[in-house]
Parts: sequence; structure tokens; C-alpha cells
Amino acid sequence: MDLLREFSPDLVLADIPWRILSAAAQLGIASIGMCSLNWAAIYAAYCRGDSKDRQMIDQMTSGYQAAQIFLTPEPSIPMPQLDNIQMIGPIARRGTRQKASICTQLGLSQHTKFVLVALGGITTEMPLEHWPHIDNTVWLFSSEGRLQRDDCLDVGALGLPFIDVLASVDVVLTKPGYGTYTEAVCNGVPVLTIERPDWPETDGLNRWVQQYGTIEVMTREQFYKGTFVSQLKALLATSTRPGIKPTGIEQAANHILSLLN
Repeated sequence: MDLLREFSPDLVLADIPWRILSAAAQLGIASIGMCSLNWAAIYAAYCRGDSKDRQMIDQMTSGYQAAQIFLTPEPSIPMPQLDNIQMIGPIARRGTRQKASICTQLGLSQHTKFVLVALGGITTEMPLEHWPHIDNTVWLFSSEGRLQRDDCLDVGALGLPFIDVLASVDVVLTKPGYGTYTEAVCNGVPVLTIERPDWPETDGLNRWVQQYGTIEVMTREQFYKGTFVSQLKALLATSTRPGIKPTGIEQAANHILSLLN
């Protein structure tokens, strides 16, 4: 709180620490929370067995409730415990589709299919020795050190912004998570996802992609054994869909400006 008092900002925008929202309220500083989830809801999904758990949940909820507005970009988890919610559209980057130039750069047929493997920040073993070789299909990875296969490439070799690579591929292989899901849908890219039944966002995220994009779900066993060919081929056979507009960006900016004016 001392640091916040020293800087005395006109507005605090939090994604999504709760303590700074509480501190801002105590100092009379306007604040906005913004996220597709909140840690009170996540904590409650896993730990709500005793009085200490309830005390922690109440503390987090109180912090989020202290904000003037809590912006929930689509798709967000339900947050009935907060009465300062303001729903907005999705927030995502949109890239420039450059598939033709990628094929030319790599000396590949213009009919080549690209699958981008983007599993987020959590390190995941890539059992590529079990993954299928699919004719005319190239796998793109966002980090080095993968098993050497002539159908696997590092996206860094393309020299393009990651979002342009995502916008240029035919399928994104990922796990449930707000960022990759919304970027895929807003860029019109089908999603092949790994099941994640223990994560509170999963059902809502998957339903949203199904509504506005195209999605297939595989089990963790299929991921590790490479037995997801049918789902992948179904996605590769789908026709291109226009991405939806990430309307939440402008909406969030307008809410921020409204508290600064």
C-alpha cells in the first residue's frame, strides 16, 4: 500500500491480483479488474473444505469486489459472487495470414497443411516418436529441442511474429486456455485440444469455440500415443471460417477511459 500511495496513480488496472484492488479502494484510487477468471473462483474449485479456505476465498472476493468494475472478456467463467461484473467481447490479437509465403519460403507445395503445436507456458512432454506422419502435413513447434523429424519445424525459423504464424496455419493443437483459444477463433483457425477436465474454465471455453469456431477434443492418452489422427483429419478437412472480431479490446479501452475522464 505504501508503494501505491507513493505513486498515486489515477487508475489501477489489475489482471488479476486482489490485494492491490483492496489497497486502491482504501486509498480512494479508482480501479478496474479484468480477466476471464478470478482466483477466488479457482481456489474455491479446488480448496473449500475448512474455515481457512473460506476465509481466503472471502478475502479474495472482497478484493475483487472493491474494484469499480470487473471486466470479464468473453468467454469468462461465471462469477456470481461479484456484483461489479461488466461483460465485454473477446480480447485477442489478430494476425496476417501468410501461408502462401511460408510455403514458398520452405519450398513446399501450396497445398501443404500446417499444424501449430501451442501448449502454453507449462512444459509438456512431446511424444513425437508416437505421433503420426500425415501426408502433406507439417508440424510447427514454438520451441527448439524437439525430436528430429523432417515434418517438424520450429516457428522461429520462419522469422514471423507468432500471431502471424497462428493466423497462417490450418489447425492449432493446444490445451484449454483463454489466450490460444481466443486467438484461434478470432483468426478463423480450427482447434484440436487436449482434455482438461480438472480446470474450471474448460467446459465454457470449449463451448465457446464450438459456437464461434471449430473444435475437436482428444484424451490425454490419445495425445501421448498419437492416436488422434481422425480428429486432426476432420479439422484439416474443414473449410476456412472467417475469424470473429475481438470486440473486447475497444470495449475495455472505453471503460478505462471512462474512469480516467
